[in-house]
Amino acid sequence: MARPKNARLFSFPSPYVFCCKAKNHQKIKQRLAPLFIKEYEKNKNSVDYKWSKESTSSVVTNFHTHGTHYYTQEDLNSIVWEPLDQLYKTLFDDNHPFLIANQLPVESQIEMIWWNTYDTGAYAEVHNHGFGKISGVYLLELNETNSTTFMTDDAHQFGPTESRMTHKTDYAEEGDVLLFPSSLLHCVNPTIKRRISVSFNIITKF
Repeated sequence: MARPKNARLFSFPSPYVFCCKAKNHQKIKQRLAPLFIKEYEKNKNSVDYKWSKESTSSVVTNFHTHGTHYYTQEDLNSIVWEPLDQLYKTLFDDNHPFLIANQLPVESQIEMIWWNTYDTGAYAEVHNHGFGKISGVYLLELNETNSTTFMTDDAHQFGPTESRMTHKTDYAEEGDVLLFPSSLLHCVNPTIKRRISVSFNIITKF
């Protein structure tokens, strides 16, 4: 199979970040963005909707109360399942060493999916989404250059940031989905304008 159109795989040098377009983005944004803005206004002062109790960031997220009830099956197909299919097609086509060619994925399920709304100055600290999974970020609303930065090296998570190898995703646009190994460290720099994203973790059986 040929690599899907508008799909890009980046390795730096390992592991990977995969970028592709979400189908029906404008339709999804038209419905979900006002909903998440309303949720932001309602919960922006709630501890339960903070990034973490220790964080000084003003990101409002339903990470702690996550669920799929916001999304139609069409939304999930566009945001999660079709990008995941494109990722696997690209990985197997390129014969990358982190997937064995004869070990095909047989079943995937959403472990978690949650929205994040950033107002001016909000950011996401360096973090990962655990191990043994694939994670994604859907850029639902983006009013400036994307500042999601991935990083990897042999240093400890809380070691000096200057020693890490980084991969900036300023090429990603609103409506794009970024997929990556859940263990990959990443962050979002403080925003200037409002940003809304949908994050998710996928468990795949091989």
